[in-house]
Amino acid sequence: MITDSSPDPTERGASWRLALSVLETLREAGHEAYFVGGCVRDRLLGIVAEDVDIASSASPAEVSRLFSKVILVGARFGVCRVRARGIEVEVAAFRTDRGIADGRRPLSVGPATAREDVLRRDFTINGMLYDPATDEVIDYVGGRRDLAAKVVRAIGFPHERFREDRLRMLRAVRFAARFDFAIDPATEAAIAAHAAHVLDVSDERIRDELLLILQGPDPVRGFTLLEELGLLPVILPELTSGCGPNAEDSSGGTKRLLAAFAAMRERDERIVLAGLLRDLAPAAVGEVVTRLKLPRRVSRDVVNAVQAMGRLWDRPDWAPSDLKRLLREPHGKLLVPLSHLLCEAERSPPPPGVLALRDAAERFDERDLNPGALFSGRELMDLGYPRGPLLGEIIAALETAQLDGLINDREGALRFLRAHFPL
Repeated sequence: MITDSSPDPTERGASWRLALSVLETLREAGHEAYFVGGCVRDRLLGIVAEDVDIASSASPAEVSRLFSKVILVGARFGVCRVRARGIEVEVAAFRTDRGIADGRRPLSVGPATAREDVLRRDFTINGMLYDPATDEVIDYVGGRRDLAAKVVRAIGFPHERFREDRLRMLRAVRFAARFDFAIDPATEAAIAAHAAHVLDVSDERIRDELLLILQGPDPVRGFTLLEELGLLPVILPELTSGCGPNAEDSSGGTKRLLAAFAAMRERDERIVLAGLLRDLAPAAVGEVVTRLKLPRRVSRDVVNAVQAMGRLWDRPDWAPSDLKRLLREPHGKLLVPLSHLLCEAERSPPPPGVLALRDAAERFDERDLNPGALFSGRELMDLGYPRGPLLGEIIAALETAQLDGLINDREGALRFLRAHFPL
């Protein structure tokens, strides 16, 4: 019987408890099973394991017979998920990989022992097994040694690991930046040699790894590694196209921006993406967010925020109505923190437009930004104004005057109409 007797708080999460139950059921049915991968690594580092994966001799079909809710996410590769109480635990059959299909998946898989299974995994720090029944870490790949040495090292031959799965190159950068580890020299050299092939990976997976790096604890380190290993020019060539005398200043500014972003309490992906793409033309920004397959709302906000920041930097005079309209746009709330990042990156004082926006964001609440129309279109027609383009012009003029504080009630609006749009 497997019991969770350890007082270690890192083992008390719901995912860990479900995984213990799944492991127990698999073993009672006669299957070999262990915790594997990141959850073992994180436990040894004293980090709360958010997800717990299991490696087992059981096939997805055998797992399905043991549990009521099983999701076959990659059955042909021996992978499924057991779901209970809104939580999922991945169960992967021990396997060997045969051939390389597309730089991401094997052509086929075959049966394997537990030892053979971990030998085909990515990095030594992710290749350890854990038996919670005996509190034993089973380490065939030197993962504990590399955790102690703070090294990210590919299992076996690095070139083979990256030919099998190009995404591993980005994952190496993410782990090194997340844990402040070095990358083993042979692993580094293999990444640099294969960097041009990272585009074999889907745009969505590249996007996800990139955002994890940028929103991780040390985005500056992650960005630097992407640069040094030749991955950045492949996945974001727009950020590395500069080759003139200011190229080094641009790179330094980007790293200052990322350092400021890392210090923010709430790190919105739209803010860092808009900051990174700040110097690109709108069409180029659109190309990047499209290529990264960002959700439509995120893409729209990033493009609009970059455009709005350009206007704030270039235009010194802003009417209250313009600032209020800007702040009530979906991307408007990004502009104040984004402006702080850009000023940090450029080591420059905020221009007048940015100062005006920050002041407006502090002074105006939701009622100031959306005060409500003093006259509806129907009411204006009842006053004698005809339906058509002029009516839209009148409504916009009334709103501008209201947002600028020139009118605040219907009587004032009537005086404004008589003065500017006499019947």
